[in-house]
Amino acid sequence: MLFNIVVFILILSVLVIIHEMGHFIAARFFKMNVEEFGIGYPPKILTLFKWKGIPFTLNAIPFGGFVKLDGEIPDDENAKRTEGQFWPRPGWQRLIVLCAGVLCNFIFGVLAFTILYSKYGIPVAPPPTVAIISPGSPAETAGLKVGDTFNAVGSTPVTSIDQFKNIITANQGNNVDIFVLRDGKTEKVTAHIRTEKDRPSDQGLLGVAFPEPTVKFYPWYEMPFRAGYTGTKQALLFGKMVVTSLADVGRQAVVDKKVTTQLSGPIGIVYEADKQKLFADGFFGDLNFAALLSINLAVINILPLPALDGGRVFLLLFERFLNHKRRAKLENIINTIGFALIISLIVVISFSDIAHILQSK
Repeated sequence: MLFNIVVFILILSVLVIIHEMGHFIAARFFKMNVEEFGIGYPPKILTLFKWKGIPFTLNAIPFGGFVKLDGEIPDDENAKRTEGQFWPRPGWQRLIVLCAGVLCNFIFGVLAFTILYSKYGIPVAPPPTVAIISPGSPAETAGLKVGDTFNAVGSTPVTSIDQFKNIITANQGNNVDIFVLRDGKTEKVTAHIRTEKDRPSDQGLLGVAFPEPTVKFYPWYEMPFRAGYTGTKQALLFGKMVVTSLADVGRQAVVDKKVTTQLSGPIGIVYEADKQKLFADGFFGDLNFAALLSINLAVINILPLPALDGGRVFLLLFERFLNHKRRAKLENIINTIGFALIISLIVVISFSDIAHILQSK
């Protein structure tokens, strides 16, 4: 476990440095002044080297890094700025610089998935064919058989397993007509779809299981392109899952007045990764974990929350409605409060993770 914690810290630090490198590259592209690129967080230990007058420093707190832009933090004296500073630049340039870190984290996730798919093959989804039928399930009662391939539910054609699952989920508690291909002929059965509260924990709503996905290798000159395309789809899909999960957490907190147990801090993430043996496959297992974590960081960072890139983007979009003095004061207050809240949340979640781990053992 201790080794995995060290690996997690190293992976997280690399991902944060990649994030900050995005800000750095974008700022230099627009010829903005960079005062420092830090590896780790202050206090500073030493200056590693200088590149075009920019110090690259090693700092004492070994988590991630930072980029310090000239004029990045607004104050009342920022009204007169030189051309190389941050705030005098057009809004679209500042927007690109602020979003560049998130983009780099997402690109890293895509590249990591591309490498993994190039090595292990491109997943091929099987057709929606029944592989297992649970005894006593609605599928058995309706007369479905192993080997049946779903063609349609009611008047809706079925082309994939995910589509079939979505249709079944939308029809909980209802009787539905299911059309299957059996021995070359189309057959119709009528099944009652259970609700979530009625289904056994080890079964689905209908009580069928499907074949596992397979992988396919293409000629070497095709693999990078196919792997890149699949990696991009996987990154977008996982990003969507993160957004959906965060939306559910927010809904539970606001609408249902419930404190969710879905959130995990660094301790909980390492514990779950260790349980799932994500670190057990050496470099490629670590790469898969890094890809998932990088996309997670990208999504969280672009949220319109104080002290995050998304929060700064949000203020940037509304800056024309505020004069400079008010905007500077507002951003400083919001970022200070936001940073304090984020640190407090991490501490609370970490204690919750420890309690959950101790309880599970």
